[in-house]
Amino acid sequence: MSTSCGRRLWTMGMTESPGRWTSRRPVDNARAGSPARARLPGVSDADGMIEVPPAAVYALAARLGDQAGLAGELAGRLGSAPDVGGPLQPALVEFFFCHRTAAHALAGELDWLGSTIAAVVDSWLGLDRGLLGSAGQAVPR
Repeated sequence: MSTSCGRRLWTMGMTESPGRWTSRRPVDNARAGSPARARLPGVSDADGMIEVPPAAVYALAARLGDQAGLAGELAGRLGSAPDVGGPLQPALVEFFFCHRTAAHALAGELDWLGSTIAAVVDSWLGLDRGLLGSAGQAVPR
């Protein structure tokens, strides 16, 4: 684990060889004069905006919902631990309990994230409709 982890999500800079970490400054703290390979590429256009079609964002929300369903199924499949007896049994019971709990939590988080993303797109589209009006119609000021 990197010792540069913390509040910042990016940890270390990359070299030209993919997968090889350097001990340089974290890439999100790179100075303006840092080599290009130590800085993150820009993700926005000249206006500072990222264009993403609403359909693509709805697809992401749906995919997260699908994954939430799979995580919920996994939680169900991790019902009770099989009976193996002996000193291993208590550890196996705890193992199943912990993984079942994690699967339930993951399902809930993915479901929340997917529905939140869809709600944000709904809000954006509603705002656009309110500001721009329907095609061919004027919007009162």
